[in-house]
Amino acid sequence: MPTEEPESSLVVKAIQRDTEAFTELYRRYADRVYRYIVLKTGSTTESEDILSTVFLKAWRSIGRFRPKGDTSFAAWLFKLARNAVIDDFRRPREVLSLDLLGPQMLGEEL
Repeated sequence: MPTEEPESSLVVKAIQRDTEAFTELYRRYADRVYRYIVLKTGSTTESEDILSTVFLKAWRSIGRFRPKGDTSFAAWLFKLARNAVIDDFRRPREVLSLDLLGPQMLGEEL
């Protein structure tokens, strides 16, 4: 039975822009990060979008990742996820007043 490559080795390769190594990191952490985001947002649809944003940011900034002491790649990912959730909550939402809808849209008869 083959053993999994250590996270530290995958991170070093991902920093060198190895897409296979980054794909393996995604495989290892995407479910956990997704569950965290769903817990924070309460929305599976928004969580899928945020998860994509988190891993895109991770890929773009992996070259700046530097483990410090006990800081792991997973901790860094969860920090990115936390920040992405905060950014999502800050994003202005389109609000539609029910007063602007006609009676037909509300199921009322004229």
